[in-house]
Amino acid sequence: MMIQWKSAASCWVATVVAQTEANDRQLMQPIAYHNLAHILDMRGQHQSALAAYQRAIDLKQRLGLDASRALSLNGLGVTYYRQGQLELA
Repeated sequence: MMIQWKSAASCWVATVVAQTEANDRQLMQPIAYHNLAHILDMRGQHQSALAAYQRAIDLKQRLGLDASRALSLNGLGVTYYRQGQLELA
């Protein structure tokens, strides 16, 4: 009976580790889009930056990352400002 318990415990640990890794990847994706948007904006590729910021904002909203979403919204506004689109900034 003890062997089955160890096997079940090992399986549970492996499942938790796999879920944690998947969650970490899911949380990293919106951060990567935000960072990409910033780089694109600094390189003058404003339309691509706007799209990347919007993708980051959408992902962060879906994940409930409100504080981080605010940073991406700020970046979006700055990019619009740099383009002279003050009504959208």
